[in-house]
Amino acid sequence: MYRLGTAQNTTSIPGARGGDIEEVPSGFQGVQTGDASGHFALAQLGDLGSYYAYRNGPFSRAGRSFTQTPGSFYATEDVYVDPAATSGTFWINSAVNGDPGNPYGGYVTEDSWRITANAGNWTINATGASTKTIATVTAGQWIRLVSKPVLAAGGKVGFQHLVYTLDGNNNETLVSAADNVTVDYLNGALGGYADLTGGRYTWITSGSPTFPDHIFTDNIGWTDGSIVMGSSDPALPEPTALGLLGVGGLVAARRRRR
Repeated sequence: MYRLGTAQNTTSIPGARGGDIEEVPSGFQGVQTGDASGHFALAQLGDLGSYYAYRNGPFSRAGRSFTQTPGSFYATEDVYVDPAATSGTFWINSAVNGDPGNPYGGYVTEDSWRITANAGNWTINATGASTKTIATVTAGQWIRLVSKPVLAAGGKVGFQHLVYTLDGNNNETLVSAADNVTVDYLNGALGGYADLTGGRYTWITSGSPTFPDHIFTDNIGWTDGSIVMGSSDPALPEPTALGLLGVGGLVAARRRRR
C-alpha cells in the first residue's frame, strides 16, 4: 500500500476542516485488505462545508513528476465498496502535469471518478468533457480504479478508465465497460497529450451530505508503467513512505486549474 501518513487539517471556509488519512491494520472495523498487504488507509472526509456544501478529503502528491513521457504513467486508487454507504457520492480526482512554466505551475487537466453509493452496490462514473458509467460493483469488496492518460482526438488528453475487483490476494478481475475513455474537461486549453510530463496529484473530495464521513482506500497515487486495454495492470510496487499534503488554499483554487 502507499503509506500516506497523516494529512494536515485543511480549511477553505472558516470553521470547516478538511480530511485526514491514517494507516490501519487489516481487520479494522471488520474490513480485510484487498491486496494481502496487511494494511490500508482510513480516509476521513471533513466537515460539511469544507468543499462548498460538501466534505473535503485528503490530497496527495504521491508519484508527482515533471520528467515522464506520455503513455508511461497512470493513477491507481483501491477503494472498499462499503455496504454501510447506501446513498450519496464522492469524487477521486487525479491531475496531470505538463510544462512547469505554464500559468498554473504545470497543471494541464484532471480526471474525476464520480462514485455514487446505492443499497447493495456502487455506481462508478468517470467525468471529463462528458460523463460515462464505467461499472456497477457489488458492495462488500475492494475495487481498483485505474486512470491512464491516453491520446484523444485532436491531440487532446483523454483518460482510459479500468475498474477491477480484488479477491483479497491482489488478484484482479476486469469489470469496466469497453466504452471507458473521457476527454479533457478543459478541451486542451492548457495543453495536449504530447505536453504531458507526469502525474500531479490525487484528491479525495466532494463527499455529499448523505455519504458517510470516511472511505477505506489503498494504493493511491501515480505509477510508472503501461497498461494494455482489457488486461490486468502491472503489479503495484510497495513504495517508501510518501507524505500526504493538506489541501488548504487548493480547495478554492481548484477551478483556477492549479
